[in-house]
Amino acid sequence: MRAISGSRRESVLRDAFKMLLQRWGRGQDLLLVPEHSLITDKGSRIYVDGALLNSLRIPFGYWEAKDADDRLDHEIANKFCKGYPKDNIVFSDDVTAVLFQRGHEADRAPMDDVDALLRLLTRFLPMNGQR
Repeated sequence: MRAISGSRRESVLRDAFKMLLQRWGRGQDLLLVPEHSLITDKGSRIYVDGALLNSLRIPFGYWEAKDADDRLDHEIANKFCKGYPKDNIVFSDDVTAVLFQRGHEADRAPMDDVDALLRLLTRFLPMNGQR
């Protein structure tokens, strides 16, 4: 997509990854809510790019997209300093997806590696709902 559009903004791959998360979540009766608002432990309001919620609005995972020009690891550290959740969140740019669970990096996958991305998504939201 980036080759066609010539853009390096997060919105280029963001929509495709968002659709993937919507469909993945739908198979588990989860709804992807874009620009989901959260109050951090510090009391400030943040907006994750997406949250997968069940019918009771309980979040099962979060997603944050970054620009390709951003240094992904640096951006992840900045988001955590702002109070972003660390329990089950995927950070992505158009090169890499990184999964954090229970405060630690649980997986990392190149966006163009289907098998690695499937492994990461299966850890993020297992099809049986178990983590």
